[in-house]
Amino acid sequence: CINTVLVPYYEGKQITGFTAKSYRNPDKVNEDGEYQFDPDPFWDDDEEWDFSGVDDDDDEKIDEMADLPEIVDPIPQDDEEITQITRNWVSKMMADLALCPFTASDDRSGVPMGPVFYKIDRGTDIEQMYETYWKE
Repeated sequence: CINTVLVPYYEGKQITGFTAKSYRNPDKVNEDGEYQFDPDPFWDDDEEWDFSGVDDDDDEKIDEMADLPEIVDPIPQDDEEITQITRNWVSKMMADLALCPFTASDDRSGVPMGPVFYKIDRGTDIEQMYETYWKE
């Protein structure tokens, strides 16, 4: 049996979002308090995968990256610059390449077609970002 639960996210006494959690056999917990997953018949089979050698070329890639220039300021300080970079990406990737059939431009998208809202979040951890997301 696979169990899926929606765990509410509270802000004070108000529910502002949900997290979906799926697991098998919730009664099986290890000494660290983590669920022990049983094989899932929809995803797992008897096939054994051989991952040996997968990371062998990582050292070569790291050596190649040593020649790259140092990133001086990876995150622009100006929110307008971040918004413009994002708008350019949405325009080129989502609209021009039609990766999303519901995006007409960087400012029109959806069904029905409506405005696109851009919000800059300077959160430094996932909890802050999640909270900002649900406030929107």
